[in-house]
Amino acid sequence: MLLKGVVVPMVTPLEGKNQDKIDEVALEKQCNFLISKGVHGFYPCGTTGEAYFFSKDLRKELARLVVEKVNKRIPVVIQTGCIDTKSTIELTTHAKDIGADGAGIVSPYFYHYSDDELKKHYVAVAQSVPGFPIYIYNLPENTNNNITPELMRTILDEADNVVGMKYSSIDLRWMPEYCSYLGENRVFLIGNDQLIYSALVMGASGCIAGNANVFPEPFVNLYNSVVKGNHEAAKKDQYLISKIAVALGMGAHISAFKTALRFRGIDTGPVVPPQKSFTEKETMSLYQELKKLNLPLEDSFC
Repeated sequence: MLLKGVVVPMVTPLEGKNQDKIDEVALEKQCNFLISKGVHGFYPCGTTGEAYFFSKDLRKELARLVVEKVNKRIPVVIQTGCIDTKSTIELTTHAKDIGADGAGIVSPYFYHYSDDELKKHYVAVAQSVPGFPIYIYNLPENTNNNITPELMRTILDEADNVVGMKYSSIDLRWMPEYCSYLGENRVFLIGNDQLIYSALVMGASGCIAGNANVFPEPFVNLYNSVVKGNHEAAKKDQYLISKIAVALGMGAHISAFKTALRFRGIDTGPVVPPQKSFTEKETMSLYQELKKLNLPLEDSFC
C-alpha cells in the first residue's frame, strides 16, 4: 500500500535520565490520538523523531514498537537512512522483518557525494530488500546532497521497488519533473508544511508533515478538501497550517513539538541534548501564542 494523504513523521516519546529509552505508554497514546484524528500513515525514526541521535538498537526498538502499536490500522514506513550504506541496509532489512509497510531513506549526509555514489547507495539498499517498498527522502538543505530528478530516474531504472519520494525543500520548481519520472504507480510526498496545498494541486499524493504531530486536524481537513475539490476550504486550512508552523518554530526545534503535545494531553518527554527543552516561561508563551489561533488545547495550561 503506497503512502498518501497526511503522513506524520512521529515525535519520539523518551524517558530515562539519558533519554535512551522509549516511553511505550506515551507512544501508544500518541498513535491512538493521531489515528483517531484521521491521519493516513506514520513515518517514525526520521528528522522530527530525533533518530539520528539514537543508536541502531534504539532505532530498531522504536520501529518495532510503532509497528506493534499501530497493528496494521494505517501504513507505517520506517525512516532507515544512515550516514553509511551498511547501516542503512541493516535498518532497512530490520524494517522489512518486523512487518513495516516500507522504508524511507534519507540520503547519506554531512559529506558531499557524486551522483554515481548516491545512485549506488540507493540501488544497493533497494536490492537488499527485493519487493519491499522504498521511498527516497530528499532533504538537500540538511544532508548536503540533492537527489535531482535525473538522479532519481537513474535509481528507478535499477531499483523497481523504489516507489516514491519525500521531498523536503522550499523549491517546487522541479516537482513536475520528479512526478513525470515517478509516473502513475509511484508517489510524491511534500515535506514542507507551508507548501502542502500547492504541492497537492500540482499532483502530489500527500504530505509528510511535522506539525501534524500536534495539530493533525487542519492537515486532514486540507487533504480531504482538495480530494473533494473544495479549494477555498483547503486554502483556509493551509493558511492556518502556515501560522502553526511559524508558532512552532518552522520545524527547527523539536522541543516546540514536544512542548505543544503536552497541550494536547500527551507527554513525550525531553529532547536529546544538545537540544534543550523549553523553560516554563517559553512553555507558557507558546501556549498563549497557539491559543490565539483558536486551536484545541487543554485548559490545564491556562
